Amino acid sequence: MPAYQVKFAYLTKYKQTRHLFHQLVIAEDEAAALTEGRKMMNRRSPNARIMHESCVLRPDSQDVESATAQGWVLNDNWWSRPIKPDDDLAAIARHGFAHSNHIHAKSAMDCVAIDKYAA
Repeated sequence: MPAYQVKFAYLTKYKQTRHLFHQLVIAEDEAAALTEGRKMMNRRSPNARIMHESCVLRPDSQDVESATAQGWVLNDNWWSRPIKPDDDLAAIARHGFAHSNHIHAKSAMDCVAIDKYAA
């Protein structure tokens, strides 16, 4: 599935200043990405009044698709997957970190780099 960058400009109930919310969303199409982005934003700021919203296909969408095919899962802006027996520890140390039998990486490009050395 492709990766989209979802952006919202919104106003809160108490402060009349404009806030920005942007998030990586993995979805089938732009409409589904906007719907998922609204759910994420609603958890963060339930009383928000959306002023503007946009959804753009990310340039690293192929890396995201490759990472999800290898078993990586996006959780709170961190990618993670269980450690495999053939993983290269030097690649993990360079592009992420390991904790409690899982590898964590910050970007999809790091996930692809770790998987490249695991072969």
